[in-house]
Amino acid sequence: MLVEDIEKIEKDPLLNYEVLDLKRTELYELRKKKIEGIKIRSRAKWISEGEKTTKYFCNLEKRNFVSKCMNSLINESGVKINDQKDILQETLLFSKNYILNVITQTLIYLNC
Repeated sequence: MLVEDIEKIEKDPLLNYEVLDLKRTELYELRKKKIEGIKIRSRAKWISEGEKTTKYFCNLEKRNFVSKCMNSLINESGVKINDQKDILQETLLFSKNYILNVITQTLIYLNC
């Protein structure tokens, strides 16, 4: 009914923008509620009927996570580091030095 009302108002030569805007807003709100309901039902259906994780995929994800970690690192003085805490500390130190170097170079460039 709202769509028909909107079409009638749009065809009327004495177009009333306030009424048209109210009808469009009302239609938008009704559609918004309906779309939210569809989303929730779809999500619930996916959860209950969707793809289940298997042992294979869990192990695959675990293996991919492990491959994202550094096993060893050679620092600036040439020493090989294998401990994860030391690797994290060395990467943090490198990042800080790199950022400070970039900031310093930028400031030097801007002062020229």
